[in-house]
Amino acid sequence: MTHLDHTLLAGNDCDKTAKFLQEVLDFNLTECIHGPDGSPFAFFLTVSNTIHNVAFAPGPPNSLHHIAFYVSDRADVIRRVDMLKHRKVATFDYGISRHGVAGVTTVYFHDPSGNRNEFQCGVYEASVVRNKIPPIIWAGENIPRGVFYYESAVLANFFEVVT
Repeated sequence: MTHLDHTLLAGNDCDKTAKFLQEVLDFNLTECIHGPDGSPFAFFLTVSNTIHNVAFAPGPPNSLHHIAFYVSDRADVIRRVDMLKHRKVATFDYGISRHGVAGVTTVYFHDPSGNRNEFQCGVYEASVVRNKIPPIIWAGENIPRGVFYYESAVLANFFEVVT
């Protein structure tokens, strides 16, 4: 069964936004990507037992990076890609891949309005107890594997294309 899973929003003050969600709205930070200088720049937060309900990454203020829909399993991801291809919807540059962050099988596509969407499956469960488990940190040479695990590379436009 498909359901809305998370959104990744872009902005220029992601650190403050992540702190706001944690300190004011009781979100848990589950994973974080640190840049080459060691400072955090992408944040994955949850208020449920899923790995993240919302994520923030650098980009133009008030921007949407993508909306993710959870599907049942890898076979369902493949069926969805077949459906997209049959209907001549372009998928993202990588095709079916896997994120190191959250450990999900994933594929991206754009809707008619130009918004990036994601089908994903296979997320692990997060603790609903605030700050019970420290966040997973992706840093240095592990950043590309965190974003696209199989490719160990990130196309520049993956973070640049927002709506």
